[in-house]
Amino acid sequence: MARRIQNIKLDTRTARQKLEQNKNPYWVRIDRNAHVGYRKGAKGGTWIARLRLGSGFKMESLGTADDIRDADGVDVLGFFQAQERARSWFEQAIRIEKGMGVAKYTVNDALDEYMDYLENHGKSAKRVRYTIDAYIRSEFGPIIVTELTSKKISDWHKRLAEEKPRTRSKVGKVSFKEDAEKEDDYLRKRKNTANRILTSLKAALNRAYYEGKVPSDDAWRRVKPYRGVDTAKIDFLRINECGRLVNACDPVFRPVVQAALFTGCRYGELTRLKTEDYNEDAGTIYIAESKSGKPRHVTLDVLAQRFFEKQIRSK
Repeated sequence: MARRIQNIKLDTRTARQKLEQNKNPYWVRIDRNAHVGYRKGAKGGTWIARLRLGSGFKMESLGTADDIRDADGVDVLGFFQAQERARSWFEQAIRIEKGMGVAKYTVNDALDEYMDYLENHGKSAKRVRYTIDAYIRSEFGPIIVTELTSKKISDWHKRLAEEKPRTRSKVGKVSFKEDAEKEDDYLRKRKNTANRILTSLKAALNRAYYEGKVPSDDAWRRVKPYRGVDTAKIDFLRINECGRLVNACDPVFRPVVQAALFTGCRYGELTRLKTEDYNEDAGTIYIAESKSGKPRHVTLDVLAQRFFEKQIRSK
């Protein structure tokens, strides 16, 4: 933790009450080329940060001083809290000055670039796009990423868990499933849904951070998902059920279903397979592009090997 700078004129509200009202701030140097200022007004004071960059200065309002109301660390700040917030802003301003961030970079910008990334890398983007458009853009879209706070994201995450599930409705209108609370395991499901939406937001912001578009990931990294709510429903098809499923499929689609039953691979992985991905000697298929981004080999039993040998014949 950075060293706290003390100043007898600004340390306490009692000391600040003795200062004269002035439109020019009372400045205190807390680091090289970096100052925190206190501007006293008729109804209390405000904290200001000032940073020298090159031949000029950048300034930023930090919040209200705790002259009248007690400090809460969010809107009302004590002297030492103002120093902490100023140091965070100094770091961001310096990174942006050095090209390690983008000024006025909004959440909408991060979401747009994340969607482009998903679509350009062949990843499933349809469901993510719905989640982003329905739940994220309306809440955070125009906000500059550096102005996001953990509290804003946490409050939104909590509201998602308390909100009833949405139903299909006309464009621009939001409808909710009114009797949803009667469903089994309702609260766990709502928290699980809130976690999935939070994951989409974090994924977009993390990508922006890793690409140097924003200087810090602290605001969303501190927000934790609900624990113990992602419970998988474990069930397996019996042999006769597998047969009934295959027989019920359209003949053109049937081989894809059979391949899924033999391998456990995802639909996208199966549709990208080529004849050379089947290794007859080793009895494996090669998945070149998986959801995790890492290739892998899937070992096949005798029946699966016969199936794939048939599928690649004359191809």
